[in-house]
Amino acid sequence: MRHITIRPYDPAKDEQAVFALWNSLLGDSWPLSLQTFHNIILDPIAYQGRDHFIAEDGQTVLGFLATQTKPKKHRAQPRGEIMLLLVEKTQQRTGIGSRLLAAGLAHLKREGMRDAQLGGGGNAYFWPGVPINLAGAVSFFEALGWHYTETSVDMVLNLRDYATPAFVWERIQPQRLVFQIANQHDFSDLLQFEKAHFPQWYGYFLSKYEQRQYGDVLCVKDHHDAIVGTVIVESDPMWEQLLGKNTGTIGAIGVAEGMRGQGIGLALAAKATEMLKMRNMSTAFLGWTWLIDWYGKLGYTVWREYQMSWKGL
Repeated sequence: MRHITIRPYDPAKDEQAVFALWNSLLGDSWPLSLQTFHNIILDPIAYQGRDHFIAEDGQTVLGFLATQTKPKKHRAQPRGEIMLLLVEKTQQRTGIGSRLLAAGLAHLKREGMRDAQLGGGGNAYFWPGVPINLAGAVSFFEALGWHYTETSVDMVLNLRDYATPAFVWERIQPQRLVFQIANQHDFSDLLQFEKAHFPQWYGYFLSKYEQRQYGDVLCVKDHHDAIVGTVIVESDPMWEQLLGKNTGTIGAIGVAEGMRGQGIGLALAAKATEMLKMRNMSTAFLGWTWLIDWYGKLGYTVWREYQMSWKGL
């Protein structure tokens, strides 16, 4: 019987072997660059040096599990993330995956997490949930008691001929709203807005401020110059081998509670989409949403689907 050891991941020692494992298992369906893999696994904001685990037989890497938690200042709630689980093809159904998962969940519990999410949940992620096109992964987690309660999607839009439908602007015209790219001076109010209305996204906007990426945030203000909505607009190279290098993304779209139902959110999404086109992006990518029909009004269509699951620790 082979002796399998579970130990902490060592980036300097293990990264090449783990990335080779990714390519052997996911290279066809989810091709990724080594640099992108590195950036997500070792997210500079959240990585703590003890978040990931290796399963090995002697010197051979047979499996890998990545977890993540949001830093305390970024957390809306103490939720952990099972970011990625890989097991070498010939070693699947031998218990390695279950052992790695148990090690990851125990680590998250020690870190004070109350529950864990498959896919997303931390500061960085590959997918929001378990990709439906990875049927083996879907059935693996289900067999271990993870219940799928929702399906989320990623959506895309070809920007070549994009034009915002006239009704979008007509609906908000009486409100005298101003759309503007954020600057350094906006961020004090902007962060207060996120903390008050969208604490789950606060960390993403704080990261933009800390990294001085002010131009990646678009906000909408009312006639009193108060922020009533925000969205992040940026390049998205993660799946460039599938979507193309000139892909931009919009995300974390939010409108203040008292201003919803008036068309502001859709106008914010439309303005962000126009920004991507002005930046010479050919494709707009929208990750992790359930609002298929809503974004469909602008022409976005479903690209990938994910099974969503959470479990208490």
